[in-house]
Amino acid sequence: MPGSQPPPQSESASDPNAHEQAAAPGRGMAGPANGAPMVAVAVAMFILNGSFFQAMFLSGGFFAGLGFGMLQPGVQSFTVDRAPMRERSAAMATLQQAWDVGGSFGAFVIGPVQGVIGTANTFGLTGIGALIGALGFIIGNAKSPTKMPGQAAAGD
Repeated sequence: MPGSQPPPQSESASDPNAHEQAAAPGRGMAGPANGAPMVAVAVAMFILNGSFFQAMFLSGGFFAGLGFGMLQPGVQSFTVDRAPMRERSAAMATLQQAWDVGGSFGAFVIGPVQGVIGTANTFGLTGIGALIGALGFIIGNAKSPTKMPGQAAAGD
């Protein structure tokens, strides 16, 4: 229509890389860079440590699912983001193998501990471990930040 002006463009429409920035790992409130997944797992373990009735047990399960549901894809995104293009498949294979070995052999370590300190206290101990892991991740990520979209990794 003559004389009419085009609608104003949103900020994301004017930035051709906005979709990359929005989808970049560690961005947003639930991103793994802020430690939210590990904190959710820790909350779950502390709830399970003190569960006395079904609602507490179910809420512990909710927070465990929420935490692990955010953790696995977030760690995969960080692995892909930090690995050079030619090494990404090896990095993902290493990550998955470490995840599987840790889950498998963790039972051999925690099982005897559980026999000594009891099941509830084992959940509390695991919650402390999750908080230490979240703190270590946040500190480590601050020292070695994730690449911003558009930055090439070595070997790309």
